[in-house]
Parts: sequence; C-alpha cells; structure tokens
Amino acid sequence: MAVKKGLSVTLLVSAIILIVVVTFFLVVWPMISKNTTELHLGNGVFKALIAADGPSRAKGLSGSPELESDAALMMAYPYDSKWTIIANNDYSYKVDIVWLSADKKVVYFVRNVQHDLESTNSYVPKYPAKYVIELPAGAILDQSIKLNSVAEFKFNSSIGN
Repeated sequence: MAVKKGLSVTLLVSAIILIVVVTFFLVVWPMISKNTTELHLGNGVFKALIAADGPSRAKGLSGSPELESDAALMMAYPYDSKWTIIANNDYSYKVDIVWLSADKKVVYFVRNVQHDLESTNSYVPKYPAKYVIELPAGAILDQSIKLNSVAEFKFNSSIGN
C-alpha cells in the first residue's frame, strides 16, 4: 500500500511540474522573448515591439486588432535612408508614423494614417531616418512629439541603438 501511495505522489508531482513547464513555454516565454523596448518620445512612454529584419518590418502591425495607447511598433533599419511606408497592411485602425534619425531625433512624421489592403498611399520622409515608429493615432499631438524631439530607447540588436 505504501508503494502505491508513494508512486501516486510521485506521478502527481511529476504531472504538476510538467504542467508548469508547458505553461511557461506556451504562455510566459513568448511574452518575455519578444523583442521589445521602452520608448520615450515627447511626453510619452511606449512599449515598442522591435521589427529589425525584413520579414518583421514587412509584417508590421498586420493582423493586430488594435494598438494600445501605450504601444508602438519600431522598425529599425541598418542605416539612414528615406524609408517609405506603404499603407497597405491589414489592420483597420489609424496610426501616427514618426521617422527618427540614427541619433534618435524626429526628422519627419505623419498623423492619422489609415492602413488597408487596397491602399496605394505611401509616405516618404523628407530626410533620411534609421527608425520608423508607428504609434496610436493622436499620439503625436497628445504626447507633444515635434520635429527634433529626441527619443530614448535601448535594445540588443546588430542594427544598433
């Protein structure tokens, strides 16, 4: 009887450990392994998802149901250029778009851009930029983001920060 009870306890403890490990890898790990940074821009603080490679920049915010008021997408490029944003992603909310130079200064922005799959609208900054940030619509005005505002953020990437 004691052997059966000991075996039952061992199986129960093993099952609990397995559930904890599986839950960690399915729920917690994806959240902590996402490439994000805290972005300070104007008066705002945003949790920015970093898109530092071609596929993640092309995907952008596609498929996302909404952009929270404190969320952002930061597209990081390997060098300064006049990176064009074409508003043909599949999400139905408006965004503000901000271009930052390599020294993290705002060099250009557009407000209230509507993305949809049929759009042919493209947005090109007047000056070269290394980072393109998509923010919730209204963030530029609400957070007093202006030309030459300096952003603060850090991330580990070969793109640099």
